[in-house]
Amino acid sequence: MLHIDYCPDWTLADARRELMQNALDAGLIAHTSHRLVSKGHIDPRSFILGYSSKRTDSSKLGQFGEGLKLAMLVFEREAQPINIYAADKRYTTERVEVKGETTIDIVAYDCPSDDQDNTVIVFSQAQDWSSTY
Repeated sequence: MLHIDYCPDWTLADARRELMQNALDAGLIAHTSHRLVSKGHIDPRSFILGYSSKRTDSSKLGQFGEGLKLAMLVFEREAQPINIYAADKRYTTERVEVKGETTIDIVAYDCPSDDQDNTVIVFSQAQDWSSTY
């Protein structure tokens, strides 16, 4: 659970950059204004704050286990929720009120994907990738 105002300086451009870098690290296959597709399935532990599969891999950027979660937070904060499909799961964010404070949770739902071999991120609104690389 993250407070909706956590990391207020992060923008959609920061979130897009993070998701693109993750896709490049995993092996980017394709991207459009509404989708990113990368090789293989995302490890479900990647949605745990502080978990990183990149920590011991010097060829990859990122090691703190925050980026993906912060990117999802920013998209939710900006009312542009994303869905991440991997294997038979759909990961997304939900707003939760806790004693008057708005937080987000990352939740998983059973949902067969059209692409069983890869991770697919679907955006609710078109994204401009030109500023990410």
